[in-house]
Amino acid sequence: MRHQFKLYLISALLVLMALPSRAQSGCPTVQPLSGFQDYTIDLSTGAPIGKPSYKLSDQVRIVFVNKNPFLEYDIKITSKELGEPALTAFTNLFPLLPEEKKPQTPADTTLANKTLLDTIAKNKAKNDPCWTAIDTANRALTTARTSLNTLNQFAAALQSKLSSLKDTFSTSQSIFESRATCERLQSTGSNLQQAVEAAKPAASLTAYQSAYDSLLSPDSTGTSQIEKLDDAIGAANLACSADKEGLAFVETIRFQKRTLFGDQKLQDLSKQRQLFETTVKDLLSKADEIKTILSQPSNFITYRFVGPFSTRSEATVSVRVKKPSDKSFPDPDITATLNFGGPPRFTLGLGAAFSSLHTREYSSVQGLPLDGSGNPVAGGTVTRVIGLTDNSNQRITPMIVLNTRLSDGFKFVSGIHFALGVSGKVDNKGTDVEYLTGISFGLAEDQAFITLGVYNGRVQRLQPGFHVGSELPKDVANPPVSKDRAWKPMIAVSFKVR
Repeated sequence: MRHQFKLYLISALLVLMALPSRAQSGCPTVQPLSGFQDYTIDLSTGAPIGKPSYKLSDQVRIVFVNKNPFLEYDIKITSKELGEPALTAFTNLFPLLPEEKKPQTPADTTLANKTLLDTIAKNKAKNDPCWTAIDTANRALTTARTSLNTLNQFAAALQSKLSSLKDTFSTSQSIFESRATCERLQSTGSNLQQAVEAAKPAASLTAYQSAYDSLLSPDSTGTSQIEKLDDAIGAANLACSADKEGLAFVETIRFQKRTLFGDQKLQDLSKQRQLFETTVKDLLSKADEIKTILSQPSNFITYRFVGPFSTRSEATVSVRVKKPSDKSFPDPDITATLNFGGPPRFTLGLGAAFSSLHTREYSSVQGLPLDGSGNPVAGGTVTRVIGLTDNSNQRITPMIVLNTRLSDGFKFVSGIHFALGVSGKVDNKGTDVEYLTGISFGLAEDQAFITLGVYNGRVQRLQPGFHVGSELPKDVANPPVSKDRAWKPMIAVSFKVR
């Protein structure tokens, strides 16, 4: 058991050591700041994280995460009182190598013809100074050509690695110039570093430089292979001055030397070396620069601060993004609005109120007179009597409602308000101003309201001594009524208009 416990402990430690650390990855973690509330905007998606409404006394830290250090940002914050009604470091990763043709191995133009070699060997056996010098020149040409082939092989290998790295850098650049998350930028940078380390361009350049120096740089004797070849050709030309056949051989060697190592060829080799050295140097420099940028967590996050305010205010955040190669910023494509002091205290709405207040209208009509119990008067005839032309036990009226915020809401209720409403009711006696008062419950961010309370309206009442069916005196044109105010429960529905 004790041995098994040790194995579990070792396994657990290995797992913990293998867990990734955000600090090591270069991606920052947001630490709370005392006295501030955080409102986060993800610059890779534009998505906000946090509540957009704050108290007037709140101080807010706007945290911009997933900032791409290879892009340029223009972040602006503007505030107004509401009242009531570093791809800088990656534009050019390195001087991209021009698309050159792969160095081709020169044709074997040394005196490889068996008959010619036999001629040299036969004449050299006679201890002829001319052919001995020709043999020395031909060997010098063979050595220089072999060194050139080796140089071209190293050049081809280095060219292939740089071309592959160019593709890797190009792929990485497309990610570095996008709105990628910090984690993806870190992963891309890690893959880029691994590709550079695997290619070992510095080692390939060293091998290429050694081959170049072996051919064109002086050795311990102070002369290069090309200089030794020139000396051998000069010596052979002097030794064969009286031998026409020998001079022909010397001229052949000189022609081959010009073909392989003419002035233009040597200049091209020198330019190629400079280009390789510059490219590898810039490549490694940019790779280190990218590594340094990605290793600093502060490059992936930035902050702005806003608040507190003395009056209800609104702060608008706008972000413009561009590549370093772009001339100007486009229009903002990330925007967010922060409210300080909450929504407006007063909200005006239009709607309708439903009340149990009676609606009655009395008019002069033709009929038989009735007594107070509603029975016909004995001996009565048709005449002008008081009639009830409208009798409803409910009232529906349009309303203008002023809601005053009392407190924030709960769940689906966005706010609780004190409501005061005004309506106009028209009947046969004119127009009356009627009222409602109560508590409104805001819905859908206070775009709609349900109000519960009481309704105050006017109700027609016959004056004492008159009832429905009473005969109207000849000098009275209309039923004598009064309009008295009455209170009844009501419910209203309204929608915000301002």
